[in-house]
Amino acid sequence: MSCDIVFKVIFIETFISKSIRTIMHQANLDSNTIISFYPIKVKLRVPLKVKESLDKFPLAEDQKISPDNEYFIAEFTLQITQDLIHWIYSLGSDVVVLAPAQLREFVRNEISSTLHEYRLV
Repeated sequence: MSCDIVFKVIFIETFISKSIRTIMHQANLDSNTIISFYPIKVKLRVPLKVKESLDKFPLAEDQKISPDNEYFIAEFTLQITQDLIHWIYSLGSDVVVLAPAQLREFVRNEISSTLHEYRLV
């Protein structure tokens, strides 16, 4: 690859990165907001009833579900969106985020904050 091509790729990646930061700033999203602009590998632990729902309505084309004792591990590559996060919240204790760590931590913090608001912790 020539130096010109490498320079152009770096320039384009820098431009896109700055554009994304500008969009996030204008939308009032900070760096802690879990929204990915690129697909990320997600791994969830779910019970049979959620597995059956995922079988009927897959979240991604590369979705794979494998047994794990009395649970199932669902793996897929997807952009992290508010819709995905709300879907996770809607399942309550029927889903555990295993990966990515940032999504797990985000969900954990939000649940902890909610429990605190209700004075349950």
